[in-house]
Amino acid sequence: GVDEGGVQKEFFQLIIAELFNPNYAMFVDIEDTRQVWFNAQSFEVDHNYKLIGMLLGLAVYNNVILAIRFPTVLYQKLMGEAPDIRDLIQSHPSWVRVCSSCWITLTQM
Repeated sequence: GVDEGGVQKEFFQLIIAELFNPNYAMFVDIEDTRQVWFNAQSFEVDHNYKLIGMLLGLAVYNNVILAIRFPTVLYQKLMGEAPDIRDLIQSHPSWVRVCSSCWITLTQM
């Protein structure tokens, strides 16, 4: 028989679901965009993130499509493109609102 990636896809789905589990706190959900981002408060060491990158690369290499919700700015960075303020607005709108209100407050002082 021909394996159409069922077992392989299930392997990647299970391991990625476990790695993105909120209990590990390596990633946080961006509520405004329903995407995930790296948790700045995480106690994980850098090589654990590198391992996740290697697993995602292995999935891409094996043509396994996974439902991972990273902002576009991450993919732009991987492609060597420099992010700009529009990327921040798209990926973290709540940060922009906070920064904007702080800036307005500071300029009114």
